[in-house]
Amino acid sequence: MPTAPTARIGTTTTLLLARHGETDWNREGRYQGRKDIPLNNTGRDQAGKLAASLLTAPIAAVYSSPLSRAEDTAAAAADLHAMEVTTLDGLAEINHGDWEGLLVTEAAARWPDGMRAWKEAPQTVRMPHGEMLEDVQKRGNSAVGQILHQVHGGVVFAVAHDAVNRALLCSWLGMPLAAFWRIRQDAACLNVIQFTREATTGWTPRVCLVNSLAHFGKLWADSDHAAR
Repeated sequence: MPTAPTARIGTTTTLLLARHGETDWNREGRYQGRKDIPLNNTGRDQAGKLAASLLTAPIAAVYSSPLSRAEDTAAAAADLHAMEVTTLDGLAEINHGDWEGLLVTEAAARWPDGMRAWKEAPQTVRMPHGEMLEDVQKRGNSAVGQILHQVHGGVVFAVAHDAVNRALLCSWLGMPLAAFWRIRQDAACLNVIQFTREATTGWTPRVCLVNSLAHFGKLWADSDHAAR
């Protein structure tokens, strides 16, 4: 891809950042991480409704995690805009390591101290053979930096994952990763962040909307299927 010119001072890029639709493992409460679990029927319907809500948005590019549940959610919108989906490894879900495939109760039985820390101080935890939230936040911000470098002055749609989105929102809101659980990311939710190119600080984020489910005709979800 050709190198994009440097954005002019004052340029604003709007990032529409979504979480992927539901999978069977989400519904069951299993840790997915890097396991490539596909969307279920509900997830595909959610992706379609999210895409339809963005039909009139002036989307200039579509990005996604390389995991199929995210890429297929992104593709639903990309198809309506006759666009391709560009995948970025930095948007992939946190590596849950040995917890992947396990129910929360199963992981808690095998690693009680680790699970307790994950719930009480998530920023301190590295799952066995997995990642820390600091790692996820760093690579996620790097991926968003690539997006801002390639497409600026327009609207971009990107689909990532629960932990990635929470970690990024903590960063953009100036919150420590200790506050990770204070942010909710429901299946196929939408976040809106505007990045403005500043003379001294580079791209400055302004969080406009978090965990919107308006495209489903509701303000909040009745249940939460994400593994905790």
